[in-house]
Amino acid sequence: MLTVRLPTERFLVSEFVDWHSVLNRTLHVPQRIGETETDWDQRSRQQWNDFKARAGELVRGPTDRLPTDLRAELERSWLQIFDPTTWHPDSTLQATARELPSSEIVSAVRIL
Repeated sequence: MLTVRLPTERFLVSEFVDWHSVLNRTLHVPQRIGETETDWDQRSRQQWNDFKARAGELVRGPTDRLPTDLRAELERSWLQIFDPTTWHPDSTLQATARELPSSEIVSAVRIL
């Protein structure tokens, strides 16, 4: 486990669980404030099913094979992962950095 000191402009904070939308190449549909889990699940599934119907078999392949408008829609949905206004109060956040020079490492502990 590393403890580091990084200037805030050098790392990117995102919602950890929602990042799986990008990894799985699915639409990111954030839960609205006051929306129940059930209502969100239904709305999310409906939007994803609509997207899949428009994309057809291309939805299973690389995103660069999608028509430009669908790819843009998909990628726009992912931007919300970085928007604090879409995060839930109990969100798990992650911070990532492109590089981590050894000069910014304060301490290192081996975890077994």
